[in-house]
Amino acid sequence: MVSTRINYLQVQFPLILYLFIHRIKYCVIFLKKPNFLDVPALRSYNSATKTLQSMGDGMKNALLIGTLTALVTGILIATQATLSNRGGNIIGPIRTGILTNLGSGLFALIFILITIIWQTLEWRNLPQPTVWMLLFSGGLGVLIVIGVSFSLRYTGVTAGTAAIILGQLLISTIVDATGLSGQAPIPITWQRVAGLLVMGMAVFLLLPRK
Repeated sequence: MVSTRINYLQVQFPLILYLFIHRIKYCVIFLKKPNFLDVPALRSYNSATKTLQSMGDGMKNALLIGTLTALVTGILIATQATLSNRGGNIIGPIRTGILTNLGSGLFALIFILITIIWQTLEWRNLPQPTVWMLLFSGGLGVLIVIGVSFSLRYTGVTAGTAAIILGQLLISTIVDATGLSGQAPIPITWQRVAGLLVMGMAVFLLLPRK
């Protein structure tokens, strides 16, 4: 009988400790009554556990949605790169870059008008430094399209897109490590370095061979 009681306490010790910290009186009830499923403290414990599990599921779902969205965005980028490559071969990379970003501006203007009509976004009183930063970012888009249109004619769409992604990964790794994105810094680990090396090897293998 004593041995059974000791084994019982050893198995249930973590829960006993929890009850002792949070509900001392329920700890006494628990020690006297092996059927502890109706103890209010245990119910609170189970509720907290379920809450943590639901939070974990929510984080997993958010990660999945973010990954799928990034995948679709990558498909759109590759599509734009293909169209820019075709246009660059016909009219040259400079005019391709200008016309592509002109199209982006027209789409942006349409979206702005829609948000103004539906009153879904507020465009007044925006921080001026942020506005200028984003306008500069949009200006870089012209150079990006010109570079894509120029480079893909020599590397092909696959290797060129992979090289573009590698460049993005290199800068993104620095941004993550320094916290320039405004989020908590993510340190550079050997896994990340290995991922960059693998991506570099992928670019090398994807380059066309004559």
